Amino acid sequence: MNIPAFTEAKFPLRTGTKNSYFVVRTPENLIERPILLITIGADCNSALNLPNHNIIPDLFLSAGHRVASFDLPGHGTLIDEFGEGMNNWVNAINAGINVFDEIKKIGIQVIDTIIKEKLAWQNMVMISGTSRGGFAALHIMASDKRVQAAAVNAPVTNIGIVSEFTQISQHPLIKAANTENLISCLANRFIFIAIGETDPRVDAKSCFEFYAKLDAASNLVKPQLFVLPGETHGNTALHRAGHIAGGAFLLYKTAILIRQKV
Repeated sequence: MNIPAFTEAKFPLRTGTKNSYFVVRTPENLIERPILLITIGADCNSALNLPNHNIIPDLFLSAGHRVASFDLPGHGTLIDEFGEGMNNWVNAINAGINVFDEIKKIGIQVIDTIIKEKLAWQNMVMISGTSRGGFAALHIMASDKRVQAAAVNAPVTNIGIVSEFTQISQHPLIKAANTENLISCLANRFIFIAIGETDPRVDAKSCFEFYAKLDAASNLVKPQLFVLPGETHGNTALHRAGHIAGGAFLLYKTAILIRQKV
């Protein structure tokens, strides 16, 4: 897929004592009713530019919609005294900082700015994420009903299983952050999950269990599960297929929601 032409703008973010920003891409061929997709990876550069990760945002740009992304704590502009990556989260938690609340606060601040700046038609916001970005996307969606739909690829669902967190898996913040605790806020919402039959990094079994519980709690709108042959977080699953399917899901929901509001 050819990358569509776009312009890029940065908007300030304040996270705790840190100054950061989030990025918004606006396609040159902006449609009359553009919604906005927030896409999350480790940092905004990887979420928007890495192969596979960039499929859903590029699909939205190609369809004439805006796309935004931001750095997660401990990544990109938010690397700090606690280190980098998931180890940053572990160190911050051990220091008494609720990293997961920080993620939710960032997401809500981004949505507030999107609406204030009128970057999304009818305040319509969708979200996508991969791995830890999928975990963050689910937390933000659970915290903010302005998120209309989500597509997550190989998401972390039980963070205590991820290798960096095994030594603190019983920490109250870790146990509280598991996505099964979000089900009451995610039930009956538009959610698409793609993952391989196996996944040594985030544990596909945990993801399947989360999906089953979410499905059982949803009587009006059912979540959708797309299982890839092979291993995600590995080299045997066709990652591209999961991202394309997630993008198609979100664009389909976008079309339906726009039609309902016109």
